[in-house]
Amino acid sequence: MADKYHIISEFYDFTTGAQMMQYTDHSEVNQHANAELGWEEHLERVQVPEENADLELRWWEYNAAPKDGKKNPLIVSFFEYYNSCWQQIADREGLTIVAFEYHKNSRIPAGGRGTLGYGPMPDEIATYHKVIGSVIDKYDCDRTRIYMSGLSYGDMTAQIYSSKYGKDLAGLVLMNGPSSYYNLNAFGMRDQTELPCMQMRSDDDYTCDGFPWPDYDDAEGAKAFVKDIRSLQTVMNRDVWMKTNGAEDYSAEITTDRHYSFAVYQGKNCEVIYCEIFGHCHIVPIDAAEIMWSALFSRYRRGADGRIERIAPAFLKPDKNVAIAVGIDKAYVDNKAVGLPAASILISPPEKLTRDSYTYHRSEDRYETVYAPVEILKEGFGIDYKVEENPATLQTHIFAKTISPDIEVKDASVYFSFRGSDYRLMTDCNMVIKDGRVTDLERPPFYVRGQLYVPVMELAKLLGYCSSRNEDTVYITDHEVKLGYTVGRLIREEMLSERDEDPKCSITLLPCENGSAKLSEEIVSRGRSAEVYTKPAPGYVTESVEVFINGYHMPVYKTGVDTYYICNIMKDIELKVNFVKKEA
Repeated sequence: MADKYHIISEFYDFTTGAQMMQYTDHSEVNQHANAELGWEEHLERVQVPEENADLELRWWEYNAAPKDGKKNPLIVSFFEYYNSCWQQIADREGLTIVAFEYHKNSRIPAGGRGTLGYGPMPDEIATYHKVIGSVIDKYDCDRTRIYMSGLSYGDMTAQIYSSKYGKDLAGLVLMNGPSSYYNLNAFGMRDQTELPCMQMRSDDDYTCDGFPWPDYDDAEGAKAFVKDIRSLQTVMNRDVWMKTNGAEDYSAEITTDRHYSFAVYQGKNCEVIYCEIFGHCHIVPIDAAEIMWSALFSRYRRGADGRIERIAPAFLKPDKNVAIAVGIDKAYVDNKAVGLPAASILISPPEKLTRDSYTYHRSEDRYETVYAPVEILKEGFGIDYKVEENPATLQTHIFAKTISPDIEVKDASVYFSFRGSDYRLMTDCNMVIKDGRVTDLERPPFYVRGQLYVPVMELAKLLGYCSSRNEDTVYITDHEVKLGYTVGRLIREEMLSERDEDPKCSITLLPCENGSAKLSEEIVSRGRSAEVYTKPAPGYVTESVEVFINGYHMPVYKTGVDTYYICNIMKDIELKVNFVKKEA
């Protein structure tokens, strides 16, 4: 006899093969979704003569007992393999679930040229709509509370569905899909209906339209490059929903919880939530369904007039936080930007200043760490302080990444009180006096061009806070946190600096022999596409068109005689055309 709740969870490491495993047929893991567990399995085949295709749609239905005499909300799940605990939530809350099998039907759209630029046929979306309607009628579901989620290819399926039938839905969650401006245009997803929307993205997922996992010698560099492109595409996809929901303030409320980080943007009627999952690959964690339900689905419905209504208070409580980024003279404190007298910097101290000769006589590693102006004590933590300097000054040179390497090590002290304790930080060593007792700060404060700097992560630890660093961004709060790559980008680029409303990318045509080439445009908005027209010299033909971005090859698609297409241009690129002699 099978357990009532037989939940299958899949875990992958971050290797190349693991990134591609999601594209295999996972129907075998759905064996527990049968009548013995309360699920009904269904299969429908649809002939599409104009597409010369036969669609095969398989789905499972689960109907929990209603709660308090109310009709069940409906959860529509595209390709989650049932590893998200929806059945347990359904029994607890009184839900009906319709879960569609991982896709078997796909097509390249008209003019499609993207590496992952495929999606469901129109007849497939229409069939999904018919099936969902029959499930609603069959179980008499609450038509004002229909919620949809999709993972991977299901992310795109859910977006396409919502662009056509969004007024039927009351919430949408998009997980680890290849959405980009190319796909949004190719499948007509740009014109969306106002809808509460959450993007869930795994920090170590590299599914990136136009940029499959690169098989380069520089594996780590290629991995970092694709991760950055993926992050940029994610932000651009979020921007579509920001515009759709009328969310104009990019200073998000940030909430962190274990490996989840949330950036919440308030729209006119509906929120846009970006959720990043630290350290996960393409498949989302098993508790993702709890996040979907608590953070979004349980809080919205469609009212009688078709407008979105909030029916529950916010589940996500904003952090009390401090965030800084190297090179920026601001801090993000309790979800608001405040000014600092100078930009934060990266410093790697000399060995003699990492040796703790006052306490344990241990030699610290010379790791590079983030320093902020001492004013972060007041602006970030609300601590009043005073600095007392002695006249003796010792000049030394250390490595500072963003400004002059000339650092002054002065004989001075920083005095302050915090949470009932009195502190004295030394500026010529990493010794700290706390309530008259000696401890250490791991890194000492420094003067840089007359400005006193303190090591922020080490200071946060001294004060009893938790911190996390990703790239050049540090996030500090009162609980354990893992800062993801894209949330770090949002803090740096949006919350602490000027937002670039329309970033541009340049296309540089490298010199070529035995022919010439012309670009449709030399400057494009990030995420857009361009065409290349080649003209071989007499007796020659175009052999290839190569595109390089950060030294890596970018996909190019031949669309006609001597006509080529580059999609999803995310950074400056160089283009090289190769001509060869025509065969006799």
